[in-house]
Amino acid sequence: MLSSLPHTILISCRMISITMRYGVCDSSAFGFVAFAIASLSLMEDFEFSYRMGRLGIKLLEQIGTKSNSTFAARVTTFFTMFLNVLVDPFQATLDVLDNTYMNCMRKGDVDTAAQCASFHFHLGAMTGMNLCLLGSKYVQYYIILSRKKQQNHVMILNIVNSFVSSLLGSDEIVNRCTTGAAMSQDQRLRLALSKKKVVVARMIYFYQMQECFWKRDFDNAYVYAERHSCQKGPALLKRLLLIFYKGLMDFYFARSKGGQKWIDEGLKAVKEIRGWYDRYNWNYENKYFILMAEYCNTLGDLTKAIGFYEKAIESARNHRFPHEEGLSLELTGYFHLRLGDTSKGLSLIRESCIPYKAWGATVKVEKLEKFLSSDITACPIY
Repeated sequence: MLSSLPHTILISCRMISITMRYGVCDSSAFGFVAFAIASLSLMEDFEFSYRMGRLGIKLLEQIGTKSNSTFAARVTTFFTMFLNVLVDPFQATLDVLDNTYMNCMRKGDVDTAAQCASFHFHLGAMTGMNLCLLGSKYVQYYIILSRKKQQNHVMILNIVNSFVSSLLGSDEIVNRCTTGAAMSQDQRLRLALSKKKVVVARMIYFYQMQECFWKRDFDNAYVYAERHSCQKGPALLKRLLLIFYKGLMDFYFARSKGGQKWIDEGLKAVKEIRGWYDRYNWNYENKYFILMAEYCNTLGDLTKAIGFYEKAIESARNHRFPHEEGLSLELTGYFHLRLGDTSKGLSLIRESCIPYKAWGATVKVEKLEKFLSSDITACPIY
C-alpha cells in the first residue's frame, strides 16, 4: 500500500477509471481496496469505504484462478486489516489472519505473511485473545520475522509484547528472544519521537494507556489516551477502542472528581459505540452495555444501571471476550460496594478473577486478590 495518502487517492482513482473503461484485470481489485482505505482516512465514511472495498474483493472472486495468488493475498489482507476487521467477529478475523500467514509463508510471500503476523498479534492483544497464547505467538513471529529482516513488523511485535508481558507478569517471553526486544516502552517512545515516527509513538501511547487502564491507574491511562489523540486515519479499530476506554474513565472521573464535563465526554463515547452496536452487534454490544451501565450509575439511575451491568456480563461471556467479561463483573462489583452491599460486591469482584484468569492476566488477578484481602472500608470506591 502506498504510504502517501494523496498519491494513493490519485493512483487508485486512475486504476478504477481504467477498469471502468477497459475492463477488469488483476490490478482492478487493488485499485478499489486502496481507494476504500484511503477514502476512510479522508472522509471517515466507513459504510462507503466498506462498500468500495467489497467491490474490490468481488472483482478478485470474479477473476478467480486467473489472478496472481500472491497479489490476491495482499489485496485480501489489506481489506481484512483495515475494513473487514470492524465488521466480522474479532475471533473470526484472527483465524483468517493466522491462516493467511501460514499460507503465505508456505508460498514464500514473506511481506504479506509479516503483515498478517504483526496485525494478528496486535489485534489479539486488543480484543482479549489469551495472553499466554499470544506470548507463544510472539516468540514464533519474532524469530521468523527477525530472520526475514522484517524490522518494521518486529518493532510492532515488541511494542505489543511489552503490554502482554505487563499483564502476564513475567519477563520469560522477552528473555527467550534477543536483548533488543527487552527495550522499555519509554525507550521506544523516545526513539520514535526523536525520529518523528508519529504512528509508532501513537501505538506506544495506546498500549501504555491499556496497561495503566487494566491496572486501574486511570490518571496515567487518561494522560496516555490524550497524548495518543483520536487521530483520523484507517486505523479505525484502535480509535474506537480508545473511545471506549476513555468513556469508561470519563464516568469514573465524573463520580470521583465531579464535573459535568466528564459526563458530557463519556456520553460522546456512548453515542459513538451505540452507532457501531446498531450495525455490527457482535463486537460492540457488550461495550455499549457497560458504557450505559457506567453512565446510569453516574447519573444515579440505579435500576437501569443494574440491568445494563447484567447485560454487559452476559454479552461479553456469550461473545467470548473474557477480558471484558472480567471488566464487567469487576465494575458491577464496585457498583454494589458503593451501594453498601459488601457481600455481593466482593463476590462479583472475586468472580471477575475467573475470566481474567482465562484471559491470562495474572497481574490483574493478583491486584484484585490483594484488594479482596484488604480493608475495603479504608479506601473510597468509585
